[in-house]
Amino acid sequence: MLTSIRLKLILQSVASVLFVAALSLVSVIWVTVTEHREQANSQLQLQSNQFRQSLIQMMMAMQHTLKAEMEDATVRQQLSALYSLTQEQLGTSTRTLSHNMRIKQVDHWQRTLRNRGYDLAAFYLDGKLSTMATLREIYLVEQQPEGDPPTLLKAVDPSARQRFNQSLWRPASFPQTELPPYKTEQSHTVQFIQLGSKLFLQGMIPLTIEVESPDSYEMVSRQVGTLLLRQQIASSLLVKRFMDTGFPLDLFDTQGILLASSHPREPVMARGRLIRQKSPEDTPLMVVSRAQGAYYARLEGFAPHGDLIANLATYTSQESVNQNTWRFIKLLMGGLALGLLLAVGISLFMGRLIARPIHQVAQQMREIANTKDLSQRVTVASQDEVGILAASFNEMAQGLETTDAALRDAEQRYRSIFENAQEGIFQSSVDGELFLINPALAHMFGFATPQQMLQRYSLTRDHYRHAKDRDRLLNQLRQDGRVQEFHAELKRPDGTIFHSILNVHFIQGPQDEEPFLSGTIQDVTDRREKAEAEREKEAAQASAEAKSRFLATMSHEIRTPMNVMIGMTELLLEDEPDDKRRHYLEIAHSAGEALLSLINDILDLSKIEAGELVIEQAPFNLHKLVEDVARIFQHPAQEKGLELCTHIAAELPRWLLGDASRIRQTLINFTGNAIKFTHEGSITLAVYAAEQEKIRFEVQDTGIGIPKEQQEAVFNPFSQADSSISRRFGGTGLGLTICQRVVQRMGGEIQLKSAPNQGSNFYFDLNLPKTHTPRESQSERKQAPRRQESGQKQSLQILVAEDSEDNVTLLKAYTRQSHHTLTYVPNGLEAVRAFKQNSFDLVLMDVQMPHMDGYHATREIRDWEQREGRTPTAIYALSAHAFTEAHQHSEEAGCNGHLTKPIKKSDLLQFFDNFSMGILPQ
Repeated sequence: MLTSIRLKLILQSVASVLFVAALSLVSVIWVTVTEHREQANSQLQLQSNQFRQSLIQMMMAMQHTLKAEMEDATVRQQLSALYSLTQEQLGTSTRTLSHNMRIKQVDHWQRTLRNRGYDLAAFYLDGKLSTMATLREIYLVEQQPEGDPPTLLKAVDPSARQRFNQSLWRPASFPQTELPPYKTEQSHTVQFIQLGSKLFLQGMIPLTIEVESPDSYEMVSRQVGTLLLRQQIASSLLVKRFMDTGFPLDLFDTQGILLASSHPREPVMARGRLIRQKSPEDTPLMVVSRAQGAYYARLEGFAPHGDLIANLATYTSQESVNQNTWRFIKLLMGGLALGLLLAVGISLFMGRLIARPIHQVAQQMREIANTKDLSQRVTVASQDEVGILAASFNEMAQGLETTDAALRDAEQRYRSIFENAQEGIFQSSVDGELFLINPALAHMFGFATPQQMLQRYSLTRDHYRHAKDRDRLLNQLRQDGRVQEFHAELKRPDGTIFHSILNVHFIQGPQDEEPFLSGTIQDVTDRREKAEAEREKEAAQASAEAKSRFLATMSHEIRTPMNVMIGMTELLLEDEPDDKRRHYLEIAHSAGEALLSLINDILDLSKIEAGELVIEQAPFNLHKLVEDVARIFQHPAQEKGLELCTHIAAELPRWLLGDASRIRQTLINFTGNAIKFTHEGSITLAVYAAEQEKIRFEVQDTGIGIPKEQQEAVFNPFSQADSSISRRFGGTGLGLTICQRVVQRMGGEIQLKSAPNQGSNFYFDLNLPKTHTPRESQSERKQAPRRQESGQKQSLQILVAEDSEDNVTLLKAYTRQSHHTLTYVPNGLEAVRAFKQNSFDLVLMDVQMPHMDGYHATREIRDWEQREGRTPTAIYALSAHAFTEAHQHSEEAGCNGHLTKPIKKSDLLQFFDNFSMGILPQ
């Protein structure tokens, strides 16, 4: 058997090699012959292109020469003189002078011919031939009366070139076919022309000079004549090309007439065959016969002007091409023969090499079949087909051997998943009797092991909190075969209830067994509790938002009448001379101020409790902040005879990063309390460095002090040191509570050091990073431009949008003695209309009005200003809304600031005066 396989391999290899060799030989011979012909064709095409390019270069050179002659100063001077003579009456002397000038001119052009290698130069005067020069002769042309041919004169002696003498010039003849034709449309071209059986390169250019116009006496350009240069494309040019490249060339006209040849005495391509070529550019490689043998010929057209001028034939010896081809074929056949011998030897060797492993594999397979031992393996000695066969046999044996192990492993993996699953997995009868559960389900129902649960528990109707859930589950199973995401409350043995999600489906057992249920149970109690907590949180947030809206509305509704009440009492106090009534008014005014302070404190506290207090981080000037607080209390301190001192440590930076408004609010509260509870002595507002790179703000007084046991109570809402404090000094007890919450939000804590009759020291430490001096902030660059500070009060035109008649009455009373003019409108719609119809310096805009609110009206005004290209007018919101959100809404709508009601008369009038002097509030 092995001998048969070896013989088959040898015969198959030899047959394959012979077939491949024959096919390769034929293919290579065909490709080689074709490739060599293509190489010859490419070489001929290259030679043809190079020769045509040389002709194009000759055209460009002639064009350059013509241009140079046209610009030559000597030529232009001669032309000017010749033109002047032609304008005079030709006498004998004038005629002789004209001949002399033309002799110098034609002598110059003969030198040009010799320098450039051209054959002929001719000059036309008024479209008629005037002079002509060849490489050897020069000619003068005398025009005869109309109808007679011109006379051509040739110099018979070299001395004739010096000066015209009739005896030295004799009539001459020139072949009419070679006389240069003159056509007006060709007076500025370089082109190839055919005259008879000759091909010439001919160029013409008009010669112009600057002459004085007899009409305008201005210099104008005038054509005097036309210069023609000509060069024959002769065989000598092709011979030189052949000597340089070794490739013969022939040049034919479109009718097949030979114009020039590198071998003019040898037979050329048959004329009839040439004429049959319809498109020379597409002519394939042809075989033609010349005197020295067969040649490959390539014919290409030459059309430099777009029209076919001539056909160029290039040749290469067919014998040299065939020799190269046969040399390559012989080498190829020798290589193929050597390869055939080598292939036979390799086939003999490979036959043995392949048969040996097959024999070894067959022997090992017989041993495994005889012993029935599947643990044995066939040796895999290679990676070829024999090795693949052996490996496949081993895989089959391995598969048979590991089938049981694979089944056991799959069972173990399933058991691992079953045991470690987070969800409870079960199988039960339709009645609820459990016969398979995992540990997760046992733990879910409070059992230590699945065995305990299987012995003591089942999923019957009694173990559902609502028995009807079990009925619904079974009904849906019978209807759909499976149930997904079924929510039910289940009971543990100890009576506790937990929320669960069941996914159950029917499993049909063998024919003699009842179907059973298989599914999973998830304990979703925590998930439901989290969802419930989330809903409660959302409800709390909604409640907080409703509370904020209620407080904002109540603030607006309370502040609006209070604005009128406080304002009216302030106006009555100004004009009331009676002390008793004045005392009553002061009590009413003080009560209104106290009520306003209480409202502000309640609003701040409510915002803090709702978590809506926002702490800003912005650069602020520490010195300015302290000075502002001291300035507020300078007058009250002086009235009580107290000394108000400030101190800022020198090492502290001037600019810090923090919430300046909240720090100012806290310091104002501290300082106000200090003045309230101090009867003599001093109050000191100090800022200095504390531990851990923090900054300490401190207000110390020499007042009544606070007992230690009552110090914690002062920070509780509506609390003071004792109940008599409220009766003696007034106040709501909210100030310190608000300040403590504010300081805590800024990362600090208010501390108190005090003793009865020894004064109090309130202080807190904050981490306020140092910052650089800020540039002009965005809030300072409002849409409305700053009024230039003039230092003088100016009368203002003010538009007031206010829907409350009481507030309008109050504003009119405030401003009745001012020098400003106020225009009142009842709503935002009227405000927009009045603003468009009149010019105002300032707009006070109430934000809550009928028909159109103040925010909408401000946006309408800003849009109209932008469309009209007007400078924005200052608009300030005037509203009883005191929350920060109201200020933000005002700025977003386009307001330059926000004035909060109630506003005092002095504050309002001071605002008008400052605005009129160009001082805008920060």
